[in-house]
Amino acid sequence: MDQGAHVNLMTLSERLAKDTGNPDLTITPGLRIKKAPPAMITTLVTSSIAKWVCFDFFLAPLH
Repeated sequence: MDQGAHVNLMTLSERLAKDTGNPDLTITPGLRIKKAPPAMITTLVTSSIAKWVCFDFFLAPLH
């Protein structure tokens, strides 16, 4: 995620929390540190397994 997208997400989160009056909607640095690594690891493991399972398909030439 590029830096601009991250800033937009944080701004949107703050605005949504402010407009709805629900502070639980904010994305704090602590929440991001807690949630981001498991999501990243899950994505990497899933894509690695998919590539391993379908490796022969990716080796075949296109006709």
